[in-house]
Amino acid sequence: FRSEALHAEEYDATSWNALSTALNNAKAVERDLFAESQSIIDNAANALISATNNLVVKTFTVTFVADGKSISTQTIAYGKSATAPTEPTKTGYTFVEWDSDFSVVTKEMTITSIFQIKTFTVTFTDYDGTSLKEETVSYGQNATAPDNPSRDGYTFDGWIGTFTNVTANVTVTASYTEIGKASYVELDNAINSAEKLQESDYEATTWASMKTALNEAKSVDRNLYIENQNIVNQATTKLQNAINNLKQLDKTKLAEAISSARATMLAADGNI
Repeated sequence: FRSEALHAEEYDATSWNALSTALNNAKAVERDLFAESQSIIDNAANALISATNNLVVKTFTVTFVADGKSISTQTIAYGKSATAPTEPTKTGYTFVEWDSDFSVVTKEMTITSIFQIKTFTVTFTDYDGTSLKEETVSYGQNATAPDNPSRDGYTFDGWIGTFTNVTANVTVTASYTEIGKASYVELDNAINSAEKLQESDYEATTWASMKTALNEAKSVDRNLYIENQNIVNQATTKLQNAINNLKQLDKTKLAEAISSARATMLAADGNI
């Protein structure tokens, strides 16, 4: 019997039960009947054929879900394959695959899409194009800026470019404002004043202190910017204080002694 090669799990219960009954009846037909009883055999055969032809294959609902929403519902016969819908899309994500195999359907199924979040590269560069940092950022997330860079003669203002809510590859560049040079006017005036002084007019200790301050003042870097004005100012103040603290030698007695000696010598010459 061909009916015996069929499998119950493929068909609905009602039609399968009908087939089982017809099959049992057919198998129960007496095998020693005479021609006048042919109708009994024919009826059993026809009933079995009819039951076989009327078998109803089981069907199942296969639902495809993407991002929490149903995008396709299919009715699939037992053992057959469902057809994948067009690959779904999701902003900021890439479709990877479906989470289950649906090539041989034997039950109700919900097939869910698997997405992978997109990532982007955020590059922080200096004014000259030098890369300061690269960071891989997921869609919609923020990058973290590196420590503020520095540039001689400039102040750092911030970053040119947006690195929050990243949705594409981004290059962010450091921005600077040029700053002025330090002023050396007062320092030069103090140096000029010091260089006009005569060592012979001052006490050795205070003169040595002034010379030290003068040498330091003359060695100050002449390429400083205004942000380092304090270096220039400190050297200027130290030199001015050293000049103010110079102690002049008292030459009054020496002058009087010289004058007296000259007078004595002139008087001696007159008595000759």
